[in-house]
Amino acid sequence: MFKNMLQTFRLMDQVRKKYLGIALTIFILFSLAFASIFINQIEDIDKIHAENTRDQIIEIKKDFMKDTVNNTIGYIEELKIFNEDRFIKRIDRLKLFIYDHSEEYRIEHIKDYLQNVGINEDLLIVIKDPSGFTIYESSTSIDHRQGILTGEYFISEEVEFMGYKIFLGALDSSVRKLVEETLRNRLYTDVYFEDSYIWVNEVINYEGGDGYGRRLIHPNLRDTEGTLLSTDMEDIAGGKPYLEELEGIKKNGELFSTYYFKKLTTDTIEKKLTFAKLYEEYDWIVAMGIYYDNIEEYIARSAEASKEERENALKLMSFVGLALILSGTAIFLWAENKYYDASTQPLKTEVETDLLTGAGSRRAALKAISKGFESFKEKGGVYNIFVMDLDDFKQVNDTYGHEAGDSVLVRVVESIRKVIRDEDGFYRWGGEEFILFTKGIAPENLDQFMDKILKAVEGSICSNKNMKLNTTVSIGATIFLGSDESYNDAVRRADDGLYQSKRNGKNRGTIVM
Repeated sequence: MFKNMLQTFRLMDQVRKKYLGIALTIFILFSLAFASIFINQIEDIDKIHAENTRDQIIEIKKDFMKDTVNNTIGYIEELKIFNEDRFIKRIDRLKLFIYDHSEEYRIEHIKDYLQNVGINEDLLIVIKDPSGFTIYESSTSIDHRQGILTGEYFISEEVEFMGYKIFLGALDSSVRKLVEETLRNRLYTDVYFEDSYIWVNEVINYEGGDGYGRRLIHPNLRDTEGTLLSTDMEDIAGGKPYLEELEGIKKNGELFSTYYFKKLTTDTIEKKLTFAKLYEEYDWIVAMGIYYDNIEEYIARSAEASKEERENALKLMSFVGLALILSGTAIFLWAENKYYDASTQPLKTEVETDLLTGAGSRRAALKAISKGFESFKEKGGVYNIFVMDLDDFKQVNDTYGHEAGDSVLVRVVESIRKVIRDEDGFYRWGGEEFILFTKGIAPENLDQFMDKILKAVEGSICSNKNMKLNTTVSIGATIFLGSDESYNDAVRRADDGLYQSKRNGKNRGTIVM
């Protein structure tokens, strides 16, 4: 080939050779100048790359923090309901005991029974004789009397017994105390990436100032829990993070903010991005944060890994001409896009996968169901939604601990995956609740499909510390309907079916159309 090119050049006349030489010289000079400009702009390209990467990472981190805080608030609400129910059941049992022994017992027997520490713990029990004189009060009666005056009881009952009046009651503060203790144990043991953790502050005075709030739960500063906070407190940059947080909470109920704070694993003070949201029922601010230095380290590694590749590509373009420079640029942009996708894939996986069970995350579920609903509206078809909730899961956690509860969750997910199809979407909706999104199961086959899942879960056994644990699930099922305005309509129907399954004895499925 090179001989043919040389022979052709020899046969050319001098004028053509001259213009060919000029054209080649111009082309080479232009190519070199073009490549030189790009080489000199490598630093600017690196900055742009780092800025774009930083923006994308921060957005992903924000979504993750927001989802995690929302899930934690949902967990707090579940704890509140669970503990309130425990108090109600305790008082109901005491009432039943008193009624059942109204003929065979005297008031002294009832009094002796109610004095038992295991019976009256965190309850107000007051017994008055027929003349109105108090003959017995539980040890917490002073706090509870104050509760009567302030109306802080969430339940109170008065029982008649042979002319005596027996008052039984429980305070909201007693429930809050139990919720706080359980939440603290969980937040102390939860592990997140890159020195992240969740903490809780309590608002005492929404007007701000000294003592406006209290540090309630803080895995990073456990010894300072209970410390009063002030909106005048400043970080090392002179900012007032508590004032900014309080104002944001008052305005929108939640906010993203930045300030400087000590890291979890060291005494280093670093800039931090946080998301905080108010749980109004208890005036608790639940927050989570990430440190910017961890993000910058990731960006630096990303930029360094791609810098050499860009330099080599730009040097090559200076010797191959404008056409190859243009094609090389296109290849470079394609490679850069692939590199960016690869570099952010772990973060996307972290956001779209539940790290404990391996099921999809709530974020991934919403994306899949939303996309499926759009396809349903455009093309039709049969789409199925199953909402599942483990039966009596709180009892497993309370009896055997969260580690055993986590093992049960993992085992249940493994069991369900064995009986569903590979293309079916299985996601952790929150806590012990899961959602299954499928396509193509006809309404008349939904009962049979749910039976497979119920039997698989019921037959699964989780081994934890020489204990054999098993559980069951309740299911609510539905399909997209033409009358649905959004996928939320179908999710709500499936939720209704789940609650019906719970009310009808659990370990069953209910279809709602």
